[in-house]
Parts: sequence; C-alpha cells; structure tokens
Amino acid sequence: GITDGFFALDHDMRFTMLNAVFEENAGLQEADMLGKKMLDLFPFMEETELYARYEKSIKTGRSDAYEVYYDARGTYFTVHMYPNPD
Repeated sequence: GITDGFFALDHDMRFTMLNAVFEENAGLQEADMLGKKMLDLFPFMEETELYARYEKSIKTGRSDAYEVYYDARGTYFTVHMYPNPD
C-alpha cells in the first residue's frame, strides 16, 4: 500500500480522492473532505507558498515539488504535484 499521504484536487481545488495517511495528517475524515474546496477546510493555506504552487501547477499543467514545514506535526513534508488534464 501507499505509505505517503495522497490526495487529488480538481480544477476548482476540490478534493476528489485521498488516502488514510492524508486523513490522519489532516485530522479529518475522508467523508468530510471529498467534494470540499481546500480553502474551505484549510483557510490558513491561502497565503502560503504551497497553495500558490498548487494553483500554478493546476493552471499551467506542469508538475512541481516543494518541501514544506508542517508546524502542527513538527516535521517537513515533500509535496509532489502532478496535474491531470482531466
């Protein structure tokens, strides 16, 4: 199985898929996230470099990777973005 957190967003930044590792890291259940916009669930993200990279990746269709410190967990995460044209 996948040991990393995983999620997918649509072009409107709504969660369309995620795994149990991401649920645990986010502190929310899958049913509470699917179909919801990222900023509705995590409003603090709006002013972050990571959110700007998500938006850019979706708009340009280009992959990206970014390391971010997650203060609530006291650790770094490496985030990989792979836009899907669908």
